[in-house]
Amino acid sequence: MGWFFRALNSSIGKKFVMAITGVCLLLFLIIHLVNNLTLF
Repeated sequence: MGWFFRALNSSIGKKFVMAITGVCLLLFLIIHLVNNLTLF
């Protein structure tokens, strides 16, 4: 597990984590938008 934390502490690892969280947030917003549009 040491390599995992070393990768997360590198600049590429931080950018990768930011990209994953951004994609998850975008998917979350799209799913809720579609649900709200089908509700009304």
